[in-house]
Amino acid sequence: MTIQIPNEYSPKFKSFFTNLDENLHNLMIKSYGISITTLEEVFLKIGHLADPSSIFGTHIDDSSSDGPGQ
Repeated sequence: MTIQIPNEYSPKFKSFFTNLDENLHNLMIKSYGISITTLEEVFLKIGHLADPSSIFGTHIDDSSSDGPGQ
C-alpha cells in the first residue's frame, strides 16, 4: 500500500511517526517505510498527465500523411 502525504503536513510528521511507532502492534502493522519522490518519478508523472503541446508549446502531429500535398 502506498500513501502520499502532502508536504503541507510535514510539521506534523514527527508526532505522527512517534505515535505510529508506539502503536504498531495495536494497529497490526509489522513494518513501514518512507521515501521522498524522486525527480524521475516527477517527470514520469508529468509525462503521463500532461499534453506535450502544453509543455513545449508545439503541436505534435500523429497523422500518417506522407508529407505536404500528399
